[in-house]
Amino acid sequence: MVVERPASAHVAPSSTYGIDGDFGLCAAVRLKAELGEVPEEAVVHVDFSHTHCVRDAALAVLADIMCASKAHHVVLDGLTRHQEIVLHYLGVDELNHGEGARG
Repeated sequence: MVVERPASAHVAPSSTYGIDGDFGLCAAVRLKAELGEVPEEAVVHVDFSHTHCVRDAALAVLADIMCASKAHHVVLDGLTRHQEIVLHYLGVDELNHGEGARG
């Protein structure tokens, strides 16, 4: 899994994190730590469109991120319908979609 961080050390009001490869539990914990450094006013896009596998266990951590990040706006791109349903079951009431939803 590769997390592409924003170009500068200072996170802009809008940042995109590109997820590549296998998004498992360790990668989800790493993403959670990265997003913990994002300013509350930031809009964060997390792009899953280049993943070949998103593990359900990692979705539990992603759900925790989504529920805890009420202070800033998180947009998810490239998740499948199954992954969105799992997030809903895990307590994510409203998903913010980008343009890259997958089947």
